[in-house]
Amino acid sequence: MPHRHFIVLTTHRLLVLSLGGVFIAGPKNVIYTVPLDRIAGMAEPVIDGNFARTLRVTLGLTDGTLLRWEFPRLQINRGRVLINELRQQMPNS
Repeated sequence: MPHRHFIVLTTHRLLVLSLGGVFIAGPKNVIYTVPLDRIAGMAEPVIDGNFARTLRVTLGLTDGTLLRWEFPRLQINRGRVLINELRQQMPNS
């Protein structure tokens, strides 16, 4: 997934939004939208062992494609919350 995007979870889909704004970063345009029923599974999230410490997430979609992204070190706790919410909403959970 492209660098510096927002991941948004709604009750029906997972959205990837571009970053907008010159002075204040905020969501701008919808880049991808994935209905939750298209998510076939989620690999166990992994925190890398290097200095950067990022939380890596991989979703498998029903068409065989993978959606991967990382939460940076300062966002790992927020990432875990989003991952847990996503797990609860996934149809195959």
